[in-house]
Amino acid sequence: MTTREYAIQCIKDEAQAVLDMIPQLDDNFDKAVELIYDCHGKVIVTGVGKSGHIGAKIAATLASTGTPSFFINPLDVYHGDLGVMSKGDVVLAISNSGFASKDIIENIYYGISLMTGRIKVGDWIEVDGTMGKVTTINYTSTIVESVYGEVITFQNSQLFSKNYKNLTRNHGYILTTIHYGVAYGSNLQQVMELVDTAVNNMHHQWTDPTKTAKSVVGELADSSINLKIFVWSEATKRSHVTSDVLKTIYDTLNANGIEIPFPQQDIHLHNN
Repeated sequence: MTTREYAIQCIKDEAQAVLDMIPQLDDNFDKAVELIYDCHGKVIVTGVGKSGHIGAKIAATLASTGTPSFFINPLDVYHGDLGVMSKGDVVLAISNSGFASKDIIENIYYGISLMTGRIKVGDWIEVDGTMGKVTTINYTSTIVESVYGEVITFQNSQLFSKNYKNLTRNHGYILTTIHYGVAYGSNLQQVMELVDTAVNNMHHQWTDPTKTAKSVVGELADSSINLKIFVWSEATKRSHVTSDVLKTIYDTLNANGIEIPFPQQDIHLHNN
């Protein structure tokens, strides 16, 4: 094969590669184009390695056709380059050169999502059962100080994969379930009315004053009828509220002669 024939074959291969992209243009392509078209801010393009070179050309093309756009290398975020980003901007992240760049871009993307309002410094969040206060958010990681004093650093992508809960968004209150039990034969309607009234009359400083506590029957267990009361408490004071409510329930049941059962076993001795 001559040099010219090699060149012709190369052009044919490249042309076929472009045609092979047609089936990949699905609804997501339409959404991406509409998002960029409707953008009222800037289009920020980012990528590492070869993806970065392509991203820079895309940014230049968008800018030359009237769409405000510029390219940022993901590694430059450590130097504060994304400080130019503002609400209403669109980020176009390109990655096809390995897992390392993919992880960097993912963390930047999720960091931007977090900083646009999902979480802010000072919020209380819960991740995998660990509750703590957000102390720092940057474009790659989020630092949380747990209620036990531990300082935990999460990659931004981890927070989304672990389905974090923002406990502050609901004015800082969370639904707390507190369990208690009474003996079989107790008047359940009377029990629930007495307990609900006593708990609501506490006017606890760390419970939501706009919502009332409510008891329900939870289980007919072996040794007791188990009930639970729902209380809206401050997220950071949940343990204190639970303790105070349990003390109130205990005093209320005792004052009204309602038996609080505990597991018992009968032993029968036979003399042969």
